[in-house]
Amino acid sequence: MKVLFVEPCFIHFGGYHRAMNICTALSAHRVNIDLLVTSDKKFFPWISKKKINQYFTLYELPRISLNFYINGRILRGIIALIFGLTKPYDIIHTAMPSQFESNIPALFLKLFGKKVVMDWDDLCEEAFIVHPLVTAYIHFCEHFFPKYLKNYCVCSTLLADLAEKRGATNVIKIINGISVNHYDQLDKTGCRQQLGLEPNTKYLFAIGTTFAGHSRTYNFLKTFEYIYQIDKSIKLISNFNPKKIYENEHLNGEIDPVIFKNIIDISPQGYQNDQQLSVYFSAVDACIFLSGDGRPEKAGCPMRISAYLNAEKIVIVNDNDSEGSNIVKPYHCAIIDKDLKKLAQKTVKMLYNPKQQALLTKKVILAKKKLSMNYLIKNLIQYYSNI
Repeated sequence: MKVLFVEPCFIHFGGYHRAMNICTALSAHRVNIDLLVTSDKKFFPWISKKKINQYFTLYELPRISLNFYINGRILRGIIALIFGLTKPYDIIHTAMPSQFESNIPALFLKLFGKKVVMDWDDLCEEAFIVHPLVTAYIHFCEHFFPKYLKNYCVCSTLLADLAEKRGATNVIKIINGISVNHYDQLDKTGCRQQLGLEPNTKYLFAIGTTFAGHSRTYNFLKTFEYIYQIDKSIKLISNFNPKKIYENEHLNGEIDPVIFKNIIDISPQGYQNDQQLSVYFSAVDACIFLSGDGRPEKAGCPMRISAYLNAEKIVIVNDNDSEGSNIVKPYHCAIIDKDLKKLAQKTVKMLYNPKQQALLTKKVILAKKKLSMNYLIKNLIQYYSNI
């Protein structure tokens, strides 16, 4: 079987990670896969080819960035269409119905009789409200393509229900599973020394290339505020700027800014690769991710949860019936509560309870195995075969 996977996101951002995980897992099962992604460089006028392994080839497509909207999206869509027409692919798997890189090849390759699957991992019509014309376009795409393509791969129960309601008849749910052994488990004491962290302080860790939305930001910072109120020695490390999101979401008066003195922002160091993140994961006591409220939040499947489990870290998450919280519930591997104050209390208690930490870590390792993308991908391969 040979598959073309088209991912509009640029390298190291958003859906790129989902695409890489899916394609890597497919190749582990000897499925030939070509992945088209957008360059992360602002000016990249050509196509580069990189052989990931015997079965997996990545193509980095041109990007000529004038602004967020004008950066070569239609060009990349045409290139993807050419790939689909000129190579003998059995399946065309395109990501995000509102992106030109995906919907151009999806639209025309379906007309040419190709087997096309649309990958949907974000409810953009409600999350991306900008110019009325752009919003109308996104709304059209997210309602039209389920009727047109019929084959949908989604990351959450909410999106599966929406895809079927809007006309898709062949829907599969593939969450953002774990790429096992993506991170190394290193000596905690040595990693703290390497990073200049205090040997006995309790540290939490939060990562993310995107961290926006009022409710998500509020829940995240408010939970740490409650933790800070209980124990002012606990610190949080983040690879994004918490003050910036605090300001962008206008949380002055809702969050006490005193908490920022206990937050270590490592974003000025630049992009952290897997090797560097392994050191931070190994140095901290637990990781934290707070979902926001509303359908867009529940529609997504946060890669951060998978990353934390991959690193074999205890996860602190709010229980709001989001895909992220629902993933960890069956494995009892997380500190979880609907109430943010209670969540903070449970977190502090866990941080000072080595026996509870050891038990939770065992359950994290079990969840890591069961939620491995290499395990989940078998369902997608069978799905491809049945189209």
